[in-house]
Amino acid sequence: MSKKQILYPPVLLGQASFTNVASNGTQVATLNFLNDTLLLPLAVIDVTWQFSTAPTAGTTVGVHLQYSTDGVNYDSVVGGHSLVAQFAVTNSTSTFSRIIGQGVPLMPFRFRVAASNNTDQILTSLTVRIFGYSTGLC
Repeated sequence: MSKKQILYPPVLLGQASFTNVASNGTQVATLNFLNDTLLLPLAVIDVTWQFSTAPTAGTTVGVHLQYSTDGVNYDSVVGGHSLVAQFAVTNSTSTFSRIIGQGVPLMPFRFRVAASNNTDQILTSLTVRIFGYSTGLC
């Protein structure tokens, strides 16, 4: 009897919102995502953002996950090892933009989200929604 791979329904782990992230700056959300109890191995990351003044095309914005193995002390470095999504500002626009990243691996620990703004303008608004999910065989 052959087994079928199934996708379990995604669960909204949480939403982190950032305002006025300085150009070439970083901001860390205080919300803790509790994957230490749900143990979901994968995530879809839904990111929306807006600038008040259009940044230079081709500059980037990044989303980072900072993990805590004890639920209290989080990774203090926002860098390449924590980067889960980075996207180029493809056109010089100040309207809302959205990107959805899929198949992002999650570790079985609590984590929080950080945003890095590698553009020449203030990032007025950035919202990150994380949906955890799992696949399996039946």
